[in-house]
Amino acid sequence: MKKIVMTKAWQIARKGFSKFGGKIKDYFAEALRMAWAIVLKGMESKIGFCELPKGINGSCYFVINDDKGIQVSLLSKEKSWRGKEYIKRNPIERYRTGKNKLTGAPIRMYHYAKNCGDIEIRLNDEVIVIENHIDPKWL
Repeated sequence: MKKIVMTKAWQIARKGFSKFGGKIKDYFAEALRMAWAIVLKGMESKIGFCELPKGINGSCYFVINDDKGIQVSLLSKEKSWRGKEYIKRNPIERYRTGKNKLTGAPIRMYHYAKNCGDIEIRLNDEVIVIENHIDPKWL
């Protein structure tokens, strides 16, 4: 878990550096606080989401608790024939199942490509969105 927190903290620090300038290490202390808050909030959540840092050749993984009624969707921006933009939810049906080594609870592991579109995890009224898109300023 510490590795996940540190990876997330460096990602946040890099975003602060790219947005405001200066040195990355100047942003790290606050980024570490933010990363711990994100991870602890995820642990308290009913959804139980965890992103795995091991990604090879543009792919990533995330694990969620296998709860009844959970829906995972890929979000994409599309245009109607009238030119109006809307968000389309494409359900992700393929995943691997397993058990959490600590709790023994059933889990699902999803595999996705980097920068292919945001991913939405929905359970009843709780929603988590994993940002996974290319910033339009780079296009």
